[in-house]
Amino acid sequence: MVVDISASDADLGVYTGLYYMASQLAAVAGPTINGYIVEWGGGDTNLIFVVTPAFFLLAILCMLGVTRGGEEKEGGGS
Repeated sequence: MVVDISASDADLGVYTGLYYMASQLAAVAGPTINGYIVEWGGGDTNLIFVVTPAFFLLAILCMLGVTRGGEEKEGGGS
């Protein structure tokens, strides 16, 4: 899908870099956010199992906007 929307190889590199940056940010922010949730809940680690479905639903809502990329044919020949 990223290949379909990128106009050039340079754009493809930018989009790939943004994707990797977002995934690494999630890997860093996730445990930190969970730590704050446990701290806010008075040290109750079971609170994570209550909050996780909310984040799961948020992820599903974000994915609803993703569409499948279609194959583009080059040239206008018959």
